[in-house]
Amino acid sequence: MNIRKVSEIRIVCLILVVLFVFAGCTAASGESSDGNDSNNDEESGTRVVTDIFGRSVVIPSEVKTVAAVGGAARILTYVGCADKLVGVTDMDKQNVSAMPYSVINAEHFKNLASVEVEVPMMFHIWKS
Repeated sequence: MNIRKVSEIRIVCLILVVLFVFAGCTAASGESSDGNDSNNDEESGTRVVTDIFGRSVVIPSEVKTVAAVGGAARILTYVGCADKLVGVTDMDKQNVSAMPYSVINAEHFKNLASVEVEVPMMFHIWKS
């Protein structure tokens, strides 16, 4: 290959890389470019949260209390929001040294409501 051909290939590759970078920096359809979720309704003070399974629920824009299941109490403790907890699982109340967040919050957790998690139907099928 001659030098001119190599230079042209490098320029084309550079242009493609730049295009891919800029394409990744744009907002997807349905998203607002200002970073706000398009499901937020500031007038009513609510927002819609959709989970990984596509289930949606309307919650207040400002969350003041949380009932934690599935390890959420641990995460909320680590981010400094344990004071927002109003319910935790019985496992979180056990004060086990392997779960440092439960030891730190033992007094707080023992006064909270117990939250039970209902096992999804698919697990009932697999049990048999």
